[in-house]
Amino acid sequence: MTSSFSTHVLEAARSGLGAVACDLISETSARVRVPLRGAFAEPISIWVERSGDRVRVSDGGDAVFELRALGVDPSSQMRLDLSQELLRLHGFGLRDGQITGLFAPDELPTAMTGMVDSLLQLGSAYYSTHPRPPRRVTGLVSAALANRRIQFERRFEVVGASSLIRRFDFRVVRRAESLIRTLSTADLQAAQRQAELFAFHAEDIRRIHTARFRFLLVWDDARLEWPEDIYRELEQFEIAAVPVSEPAQLVRSLAA
Repeated sequence: MTSSFSTHVLEAARSGLGAVACDLISETSARVRVPLRGAFAEPISIWVERSGDRVRVSDGGDAVFELRALGVDPSSQMRLDLSQELLRLHGFGLRDGQITGLFAPDELPTAMTGMVDSLLQLGSAYYSTHPRPPRRVTGLVSAALANRRIQFERRFEVVGASSLIRRFDFRVVRRAESLIRTLSTADLQAAQRQAELFAFHAEDIRRIHTARFRFLLVWDDARLEWPEDIYRELEQFEIAAVPVSEPAQLVRSLAA
């Protein structure tokens, strides 16, 4: 992989992530730009460098830099434990202020998918001390479905193109098979990161289950009023966003 290095990286990135851009930095290194922001003001960048017969994938130190700029201390023990737990899942570690890992060339699509997944989850976790929704939202969704005699399955799992397991709060089969995730936070930035993470997981699943599922995000509007830009962003990924206070809208979305 020399002059064709960026071509190899771009093909691997598109295989794992879909629409991305790739810049050749040198004969043996490249940067992949992904149109998602995670915890950052700028779109995510993934740095790929040849290292012998393997490739090193890293975030170039962007995550730690951006989180510090936001006033978050990534070195606190709680944050550090959380970071290491999330990163180990994808084969990465936190070294010298960078999220980084070594992979075989044929592992590159999965590695880059894992990097984006890690950055999105880290962003969500750092913005909110309660990344999982309280029972109130799942309880209201359960009640809305049960009251209308709509059968549903709780805690559904499906494997995406990345070979990673994606988890959802509900699975409903009506005219189509719908996967629902619930979200409750009073922090706008946390809501934006969780919405991006959900969109990323939905795209990962669609790459192998092309038209099988539709996706819904039900959010707790008692805690936060969503701005229109979150709705628009989710619509680009064909995801319906429904406030939990509107059960009739939820049912309509499932039947559409």
